[in-house]
Amino acid sequence: MIPFLFSLILVPFLSALGTATVRNITLARTISLVGGFTTLALALRLCAPPPACLDTRGLAYSVFLPWLPQIGIEFSLGIDSLNRLFALLSPFVTLLALLALNPSSSRWLAANLLWLESALLGNFCAQNFGTWFLFYELSLAPAFFLIRSPGDPNASRAALRFFLYTQAGGIAILAGYLAIGLSCGTFSFPELAHTQISETLNQKFAIPWLSNLIFWLVLGGLMIKIPAIPLHGWLPETYSRAPAVAIMILTGVMSKMGLYGILRLLSPVFPRELSQWAGILLWLAVAGAVFAAFVAITQSDLRRAFGYLSINHLAYCLMGIFSFHLLPPGTSDKTADLLYSGVLLLAFNHGISAATLFAILNALEERTAGKHSITDFGGLRSLAPVLSGLGFISIFASLGLPGLNGFPGEFLLFVGVFHVSWPAATLASLALLLGAFFLLNVIQRVFWGPIGKNLQNFPEIRPHELLWAVPAAAAIVVLGIWPQAILNLLRWP
Repeated sequence: MIPFLFSLILVPFLSALGTATVRNITLARTISLVGGFTTLALALRLCAPPPACLDTRGLAYSVFLPWLPQIGIEFSLGIDSLNRLFALLSPFVTLLALLALNPSSSRWLAANLLWLESALLGNFCAQNFGTWFLFYELSLAPAFFLIRSPGDPNASRAALRFFLYTQAGGIAILAGYLAIGLSCGTFSFPELAHTQISETLNQKFAIPWLSNLIFWLVLGGLMIKIPAIPLHGWLPETYSRAPAVAIMILTGVMSKMGLYGILRLLSPVFPRELSQWAGILLWLAVAGAVFAAFVAITQSDLRRAFGYLSINHLAYCLMGIFSFHLLPPGTSDKTADLLYSGVLLLAFNHGISAATLFAILNALEERTAGKHSITDFGGLRSLAPVLSGLGFISIFASLGLPGLNGFPGEFLLFVGVFHVSWPAATLASLALLLGAFFLLNVIQRVFWGPIGKNLQNFPEIRPHELLWAVPAAAAIVVLGIWPQAILNLLRWP
């Protein structure tokens, strides 16, 4: 019998192969959607309570295969409280992207979405650095081809920039973890979490500052992946040139690889270094949140603006992570729980609301021959009230309106950060105000006001678009009213 996590990773990969090999567009779309629905159905098993019988490392559904046992590298998968949410987020957002695809779109676009989903699931479920890095590298190729639109030299340049940035980050992470694993004799995340890494490195190499150097190498590589300012150079052009459905999975799920990496690769392995540098990193995250929100206001290109808004929200998550490592000994577990829950809840809900924003933008572009400037629209509320209503829901969710899914995570996170550093939380509130100003401006100029030029025959939402619009809107509303549905998944025996 095939292990559950093998099935979860193999289904989208085999669906990608089937989608790519058939030449009939209708059949290719059918295969891709069957693969997307099947993967999500498998992933929903993770919503159930974990099995009573966990392995010795506290993991559920664990898979272990020796790979390079001489140096401690193994193919290891498993589910715990940290990666459970991300293993659910990836199939949901990927299915939304597949449903948002125009039925006449190239089969290669759907195939690459599924291939990327398979790599993301493998990365999130990995419990050994060798496995984690394998799927990290496997995710680059489909992402590259998703960004690279045929016939657009600027898209090719954006794809190359994305690849070079993320490959450079991967090399930095690999260099750091090779030193860690070879010094400790293992690359297993659960084992490394119980190892005194700093002392081991210093004893092995007799270089006092080596642990700090490796810490910054790994952190820098993960910050590129998020991306976090100032290592976001690949994002603006990528978001301007890639198909909007590709950006759905890039911003909704792939950006979470960086956040998850910090929580998995850095936080348990380098607690001393994170505590040492957390104060500076917290203020860098605050500056990044404010800067990203300010730049979003200055953009007329909605793709770039939403991209910077995504950086802004991910910077909030970084604030929560770094604040957690500033907690002094003896701090109540309540504050730590606020920060941990807030980070994961905001990351999960951001994935849904950001993907929905780009799905709506994709629908707008299909109706206007690819236009995505804020000046290209206006008065859509009177032309397409249902589509506009969905736009309102996703925008207000990104704004953090109570009752929608963006609010609970932001609230928990900011309360936790306030307990740690009220000046940082207060300054970060400026980013919230700037973000709200930008989003309300989008509502005013895109959906209200006079009808834009050549938009008189702008069509309402189409039946096939309801397939992604209804579940996306339902998730945004339900998780805003009932955040405990996600918070309960953070509990682990």
